[in-house]
Amino acid sequence: MSTFYVMPSRPLLGRLFGDFLSSLFPGLDWSTDGPSVRYWQVGWRAAA
Repeated sequence: MSTFYVMPSRPLLGRLFGDFLSSLFPGLDWSTDGPSVRYWQVGWRAAA
């Protein structure tokens, strides 16, 4: 028997992850085009 998982869309996951990060790092801009997001994107790309 196969198991299938239904995942939410990427934009929704991104928004929820941004909300989570806002609770950990208050005061940083976690909108999709904010400077904090670009900083983390560069870090993730370098690590990959």
